[in-house]
Amino acid sequence: MTEFKLAVRANVEDLVRISKAAFESDVQVGADGPGGPPEYDSLEWHYQVQNEEHLYVLLEDGTVIGGAILSGDQEEPGTVYVDRIFVAPQHHRKGYGIELMKQIEALYGERHTLKLDTPAWNTRTNAFYPKCGFHEVRREGEMIYFEKIL
Repeated sequence: MTEFKLAVRANVEDLVRISKAAFESDVQVGADGPGGPPEYDSLEWHYQVQNEEHLYVLLEDGTVIGGAILSGDQEEPGTVYVDRIFVAPQHHRKGYGIELMKQIEALYGERHTLKLDTPAWNTRTNAFYPKCGFHEVRREGEMIYFEKIL
């Protein structure tokens, strides 16, 4: 059974390990080399995000398999930024990414807009987000910006 909830301190080390593995697997979908977004592999930064209640965990039968970092916008009430989502590479292509997005949508309900961005080179995420109902709103440099109105 999957469960999506705010991460607790005990989840952070697993989430960092998964974040690192997930973002470094992007070399298979267009990245120039291993790496990820800023602080993707930082234990200290993830503890800070967890303390600010922006870090979420996806569990399968109590095992951490993925996570998300979500934030609101005080200037745009009703807008939620999906800053990051990540699933352990061994769980890719098993429906957990879609489940994660469904859980995020359920968390915020109707009358919200979800926004996110992803690198243009990432063939995996550029196919995934439209599959989840997001539409492209613009491109700037190497980034593609998506949104979905709930």
